[in-house]
Amino acid sequence: QRSYGVLLLIPQYCLIDRTQFGYPTGPEKGAFLGITIAIVKGICSRMSKSTFYLYTIPFSHYCEMARWAMQEQQKLFVEYGYLPGLHGIFAPTAKLRKTASDRATGRGASTPLVVDDSNVVVAADSFSTLEQGGFLFDARFKELLNKEIGPCTRTIVYSHLIGDPENYVYLYNMCMNMKNVSWGQRLGFRIAPFRNTIFGKMYQFLVKGDDHVEACRARLRAAFDEIAPMLETDSAFAIAKDSRPTPQGIALASLAYPVVFPPELSTIIAYDPELNSIENFCQGLQDEVNMWRKTAVGQWTLKYYAAYRSSSIQTQNI
Repeated sequence: QRSYGVLLLIPQYCLIDRTQFGYPTGPEKGAFLGITIAIVKGICSRMSKSTFYLYTIPFSHYCEMARWAMQEQQKLFVEYGYLPGLHGIFAPTAKLRKTASDRATGRGASTPLVVDDSNVVVAADSFSTLEQGGFLFDARFKELLNKEIGPCTRTIVYSHLIGDPENYVYLYNMCMNMKNVSWGQRLGFRIAPFRNTIFGKMYQFLVKGDDHVEACRARLRAAFDEIAPMLETDSAFAIAKDSRPTPQGIALASLAYPVVFPPELSTIIAYDPELNSIENFCQGLQDEVNMWRKTAVGQWTLKYYAAYRSSSIQTQNI
């Protein structure tokens, strides 16, 4: 509505006596009209684009993959963020999936989910956001990402943040620092018994115990070792000047990020990026991240984020 209001004002500008009100005339008139036309073109371009809605847990690595994919594709979207545990209560994702095609069902309230302005599901998960243009992942590579790297990096990080109740404060601070999250969720998370119950459930379903965490570390090492040679030989993972990130690169970097903590991500999802820096977390998580950063995949992930992440933000979230 605001955009249409600006368009309606243009003819009025052309009809009034501009000298009476100090509007530019002569050479200045051409410059002013040029600026006005540029603004109108920008508004019209924005109005002609479809708007999408991305439902996320902002710091989820699967949601980061979807966000990065849509930004790289220059899609105009609004992000609705939900805190972990609360997405099952507040997010409309489960309802939207029930009314969607078969490919979107069976995932409940999980995120990410992308719908268009008619609430039609256009991407039911993170991988489908990257496969919009007909691109298909290699089956083995996708299996490594979705069955090994994604679940294992999540379990390892949460083992530090919610494995010890004394460390709950770190996850709490990170949640309260997230952009695109409603004030109602923040208010609920301020109630310690409520959020501690959520953290306990997350530990039960995601961390499970020390044996499971150690098994995840072993699985992650094996997956990283299998992918490491690809970083040297497959052009999909190349980092070169004036090039763009690839679907394979976005997927790997996003799902590896929890154990690598590339600093570029905090500037996108956090109000205070410094609060999300690894130096502000518990010593155990710092040691974990420093260990994985030394691997070939860890080093590559840091370089990939540094080279491409900021440049992918070419459309402004509204």
